[in-house]
Amino acid sequence: MYAITMQSVGERAILRNPVGKGLAAGISNYYLGHCPLGVEQVPGYKEVWYEGIYPGIDLKIYSGSRGPKLSFICAPGSHPNDIALDFDGQDSLGIDVDGALRLFLDGKWIRLPQAVAYQLDSSMNVLPLSWMPVYDFGGSGLVGFEFDEYDEELPVIFQIGEPPMAAWEPIDPRNLGWSTYAGGNDYDEFLASDADEVGNVYTCGYAMDMNFPVGTGSQQFTADDGLFAGFQDAVAMKFEASTKRILWATYIGGTGFPGTWEQAADITVYKGTASNRQYAFIAGSTPSSDFPNFARPSTVFAGAVAEANTVLGKRLFAAAFRKFDGRRDWTTTHGAPTGESWTQDGTALHVDELGNLVVGGRLGPSTTGTYPFVTPTGA
Repeated sequence: MYAITMQSVGERAILRNPVGKGLAAGISNYYLGHCPLGVEQVPGYKEVWYEGIYPGIDLKIYSGSRGPKLSFICAPGSHPNDIALDFDGQDSLGIDVDGALRLFLDGKWIRLPQAVAYQLDSSMNVLPLSWMPVYDFGGSGLVGFEFDEYDEELPVIFQIGEPPMAAWEPIDPRNLGWSTYAGGNDYDEFLASDADEVGNVYTCGYAMDMNFPVGTGSQQFTADDGLFAGFQDAVAMKFEASTKRILWATYIGGTGFPGTWEQAADITVYKGTASNRQYAFIAGSTPSSDFPNFARPSTVFAGAVAEANTVLGKRLFAAAFRKFDGRRDWTTTHGAPTGESWTQDGTALHVDELGNLVVGGRLGPSTTGTYPFVTPTGA
């Protein structure tokens, strides 16, 4: 884990705890590799304030249309020149050609854009205020500011962040329903999602790590194929509608070989009323000859095709997971005959109200043979 800390410093600086203001709609759940039990039901706020970090000066942290911002609110009679920020944890700190503060950490640049300062008169007119930075880079990360003459009977607002700033920025509609991170320590990506009849969300994609959160504390069931295998595995996950908790998550894949991968490219959920067809289906591609094909007895899939991958390359796969607990009841691959070299990808699928499944994808070049097309009589 890497972190850069920012602290207000100076003779008049006062250590304050943050205060959340304006409770945002919804909650946050975090499911990451370094906290396998998850951090759940975290409230969000539209603004976070550090009140009185200098006499008469508050720091507000919020997010606008272009990203996060810092805003120093200096009450009439306060001293904006008191503001000084000390950064720690970065590998280096400097100024770019646009005047933005740039901090280098772990091979990446973190950029704090050039700030703006202004005052507001009694009619809420914006009065721009000139200022200049004061930097002390002699082995430290100290950044200070000096302001030109201003009306001491009016507040001074000093904002750091991508424009537009608050005085010119439209009201944030706050129209994001919810969002979350989910992943492990390596490369993960979700490629598709769907919702069931009551709003539970299902998603699929792939993971390249062994600690994708398939065992979070809120899981009702450790879904089938809970162990990572090979170079990259397909993954599927279900979030509960009301809490956005992970209800189940799973890997599915074979051992493949280095440099090859498996992924689930699309997901669809049966929304009908038939009790024996309550499944979420995924489609994707696999290079693995040991991909776990299966048709569970005593289910609607009993006797269904569960065709193993025998091609030299990638083959389309489809799989069905029970909506309630993520149990895998059917998997199959589809494509070229044994020993032939093909590239086949499952990229789309849909299930209708009767439970019929349609899978689509793409077919790459082959060295020999014929793809097994089927045209039913009368079609």
